[in-house]
Amino acid sequence: MENPIIYLVEHLLGLNKIKFDKEELSFQIQSHPSFPSLHSITGVLDHFGIDNLTLDVPTTTDVFDQLPNSFLAQVTID
Repeated sequence: MENPIIYLVEHLLGLNKIKFDKEELSFQIQSHPSFPSLHSITGVLDHFGIDNLTLDVPTTTDVFDQLPNSFLAQVTID
């Protein structure tokens, strides 16, 4: 079974029509020093020159309306 983090990144890139080498992406994410953290994803996207942001945003309807149609989120539930 494929690692869920790698699957999510591949799916996100596919939705955004960004071409990538599946094997290289998988290797880079899994070999990243901070894998399986969110930092490993942003680090690998940076490595491939893919624009990305890591943001801490308020959970309001106004903010949600401004987000793109597809994105990855790490959600903390209190």
